[in-house]
Amino acid sequence: VPNEPPDTGNLRSDVIALLRFIVRRMHELAPVRQVLAAEQGADTELSAYLASRNREPGGDWMRTVLDRAARRGEIDSAASLPDRLVALPVVLVLHELLMARRAPSDADLEEIVDLLFLPLVMLQQGRHT
Repeated sequence: VPNEPPDTGNLRSDVIALLRFIVRRMHELAPVRQVLAAEQGADTELSAYLASRNREPGGDWMRTVLDRAARRGEIDSAASLPDRLVALPVVLVLHELLMARRAPSDADLEEIVDLLFLPLVMLQQGRHT
């Protein structure tokens, strides 16, 4: 896994590239997901580690993407965005992958970004400026 999320130079493209990466990685990790899912219900060190990693899915990389967008002037500030909003695109993709058991298409990813995430980011920015 790379240390940094994709950097395309544009917020929309960065978010879509990040979501595509997550879809690819989840597909690659499909054989071990069932083992990990079973482990999460147990009271072990591994289950504690998995729980700590799942508190804010996508939050760190999405914050990085949003911070870059703020530095480029695409948004006013990433700091003012609530954690739930920051994690929203990743959570929606994980829902498709894990709950609906289907890989979202590029059109699905664009819909998440264009119809849900970016409008909410802009709305939230308008409230704090």
